[in-house]
Amino acid sequence: MKRIVILTIGPTHSGKTTIARQLEQTLSHFVVLDQDNQAEFLNAHYEKLLPQNGPNTLKFLLSETLLHYAIAETSYNLILCNSNIHKAPRQQLLARFFPAEQFVRVYIHFDFSREVLQTRIDNTLRDTKLFRDSTYTYEELLESQLPQIDSPTCDEVDYVMTVDEQTTAQQLLSKIEMIIQKKDGI
Repeated sequence: MKRIVILTIGPTHSGKTTIARQLEQTLSHFVVLDQDNQAEFLNAHYEKLLPQNGPNTLKFLLSETLLHYAIAETSYNLILCNSNIHKAPRQQLLARFFPAEQFVRVYIHFDFSREVLQTRIDNTLRDTKLFRDSTYTYEELLESQLPQIDSPTCDEVDYVMTVDEQTTAQQLLSKIEMIIQKKDGI
């Protein structure tokens, strides 16, 4: 029987982690793999090993190890909680780990205005422990992410859902429950 994989797509402070955790708590047999947790762990315990410049390859290796384990050693449906803003890496991730024959593939696209995101950043209580550079800010991250977002298209996966200012968690949950029922033939 196919498993479900959900990839979140969106910039910082769009609600990816909040929604992913709500889904994990509400839906049985789902687990969240959140790259922010892996970044915080590495920054707290292995700071000397982190790359000084460029992509955080150590974080990606840790994420990949957890992903391999979750796929091979568990039967959980997966929620991959990270920005996934670039189309090519999303497609590579799906092709490499989540073949359509084995997984129902779902995107949840978080589509909020710059103003909403900035307000959330202005009011955040989130620490910046996940950044390698302690002087880096969420404002800088948002500014770097917004121009780079490749909005998802329906031809990439089985389902694309959009979360915006009008979307409730219950609406999203209902849509995912329908996917589960369809997958299970209910």
